[in-house]
Amino acid sequence: MDFDQQAWQVALHLGRANSIRADEGQPIVIYSIAKTGPYVTITSPVGGTIAIGRDFRAGGGAVILGGPGVNMTLGDNVSIGRHAVVQTSSFGSGSTVGDGAYVLNSSFPAGTVIPAGAIYINNKFEGYVQP
Repeated sequence: MDFDQQAWQVALHLGRANSIRADEGQPIVIYSIAKTGPYVTITSPVGGTIAIGRDFRAGGGAVILGGPGVNMTLGDNVSIGRHAVVQTSSFGSGSTVGDGAYVLNSSFPAGTVIPAGAIYINNKFEGYVQP
């Protein structure tokens, strides 16, 4: 796992009980974290990669999950909302994923906005998460 910030700088911006797991040898590169809420999880199984750009933000309970053979990228200034799940998906710079959204196997250009609670699978809108 690589950070483009010093450890003390990273620690200042992480929420309580965050889990960033690269314990299986997969590369996870994070250029800089602006802020994360509590209980954020970032992980990728063996054979996948995650690259996160500058000024990444994630709300509490957000999950960023890579996958085997998937090269996942989150550009600069990407924000993931509270309790949102982004799995094996990539977003261009300046994109926002709303609270509680679920995104799977998708790739979106810079400036994309995924509404709160929206479900996108394979780049296709599938509906909204039920309350």
